[in-house]
Amino acid sequence: MAQLCILCGKRRGTRYCPALGGYICPRCCGEKRLIEIPCPPDCPYLKQHEAFQQEKNKAHYREVWMRVNADIKDDPDKLFVAFMVQRAVRYAAEKLPELTDADIAAGLSAVDRQLSPIELIDRPASPCGNLMGEFISAFMEERNIPRERVRDGIQRMARVCTELSDPHAPRAFLHGLLGWTKEIAPEEKKQSPSLIITPDDLR
Repeated sequence: MAQLCILCGKRRGTRYCPALGGYICPRCCGEKRLIEIPCPPDCPYLKQHEAFQQEKNKAHYREVWMRVNADIKDDPDKLFVAFMVQRAVRYAAEKLPELTDADIAAGLSAVDRQLSPIELIDRPASPCGNLMGEFISAFMEERNIPRERVRDGIQRMARVCTELSDPHAPRAFLHGLLGWTKEIAPEEKKQSPSLIITPDDLR
């Protein structure tokens, strides 16, 4: 007798899930990986799925990113900040592989509020917001970047996230970002964010 999926109990379990210690169906694997299932990074289904989704979404991400930032294509200072905020999102995603687009949107909003000149009573930032905030603050201090210019970059990234968010694909924006940045940021440059920021990537 075929083994049923240990999650839904309805469909046939054909994939062994190392996180759950049993077999799950392809549908539950596809819909719940990283979001409800704490997938280990060496799971072959996770690697295959992430690579496919990043390749699938990168062109749409690039299109939206370029449209949102078209008005600053000749402003290297603002472009630098826009790329820096994008790198901050990627940094958070590398540290927190279970992130969803909603997590990133909330994190961007929290960092934007923290940089606001108006004193706000705010709830504690999420782990995602904390990571992005730390990354962005380090760049602000190192390059002496004005607060309002950074907020502009954060708000631009938030607009890209909003446009690409899909209720049926909770990581569509993130997959697109990771797929595109892998092309403009070779693996050996991952630890040197400033090397990947170039206006040529808009052309």
